[in-house]
Amino acid sequence: MIQSIFDDYKISQNMQKINEKMQPVPKKGVNKTFRQILKVNRREKMKFISWNIDSLNAALTADSSRAILSREVLNTIIKCDPEIIALQETKLSSNGPTKKHLKILEDMFSDYEVVWNSSVEPARKGYAGTMFLYKKDLEPSVSFPVIGAPNTMDVE
Repeated sequence: MIQSIFDDYKISQNMQKINEKMQPVPKKGVNKTFRQILKVNRREKMKFISWNIDSLNAALTADSSRAILSREVLNTIIKCDPEIIALQETKLSSNGPTKKHLKILEDMFSDYEVVWNSSVEPARKGYAGTMFLYKKDLEPSVSFPVIGAPNTMDVE
C-alpha cells in the first residue's frame, strides 16, 4: 500500500485542533457580501471548511498517490461534519462537474447540496473554479457577482 506523507492519525489530530478552535461567525466585521450570499438559519456555531482541492476530477476519479491522499482529506472533512465546505481550484470545464462527478459527490456528501462556478472564456479552460457544498437544511442565497476584477479574473 502506498504510504502518504500524512497518515490518518495526523490528519485526524489536525482536524480535531481546527474543530476545537472554531468560533461562531461574528455578526460585526464580516464582509457584507459574504453575509448576503450565506443567509443561514441562526445557529450558535457553524463549521466552515475551505480547501484548495487542486483538481476535483483527479481527487474523485484518479488512482495516483496524490488523488488517494485527496480522497483521504475529503473523508476527513466529511467526518468533521461541517455545515459548509468550500473547494477551490476545482479545475472543471465550463459545464461544471460531469454526471460521474455528481454521482460520486452525491455518494460522498449525501447530506449536502452542491453549487459550483467554473472558468468560462475568455479565461483559460479548466482553470480555477470553485465548489460550495452546504447542508441540505440550510437555505443560502447563492450568487456569482461580477466585481470588475482586472483582466479575466471575474470569469476564472
